[in-house]
Amino acid sequence: MNIKKQCILSPITGIVQNIYNIKNTVISQKKIIIHSNKKIIVSPCNGKIKNYSSKKIEFLIQSEYGAKILIKNKLFKKKHQKYTVVSMNKEFVSTCTGKILFVIHNANSNNEPIHILTTIKITCKKEISDPKKKLYKTQAGLTILAYI
Repeated sequence: MNIKKQCILSPITGIVQNIYNIKNTVISQKKIIIHSNKKIIVSPCNGKIKNYSSKKIEFLIQSEYGAKILIKNKLFKKKHQKYTVVSMNKEFVSTCTGKILFVIHNANSNNEPIHILTTIKITCKKEISDPKKKLYKTQAGLTILAYI
C-alpha cells in the first residue's frame, strides 16, 4: 500500500534557528524557530484557519490530513519605527498552500527592516518526519519543513 506523504511548507523566508522534535506515544510534535527580515507570511498547508489574532499575527491552521499548525510571529522593531499588518485573506475560513495571508508594511520613509521571529508548532497523531537535507535557509511556500 503506497501512502502519499503530505508536506508542510515554510510560512516565511528566513534562517532556521532551532528544530525541536517531541515524540510521545500518542502525539508527535515539532517546533521550528525561524528568523527573518521579510514581510510576507504565507499558508504552510491546505486547511482551515481556526484561530486568528491580527495584532499578534498568530493563527492556528487545522490541515486537511489531521495536523494542527500553530504559527506565532513576534516583531522586533526600533523605537520610532511604525508598521501596519495587512491581511490578504478576507474570509479567514479556508486556505491553500502558498496563499499569502499577511503583508507587513513599514510606515516609515527610511524603510528600515523589521526583524521577525516566527515559531511554527506542528502537532499530529501521525508520525512527523524531517526532509532529507538539513534546513538552514527557508523560502516562503517553497521549502519543506516536515512530512506527515
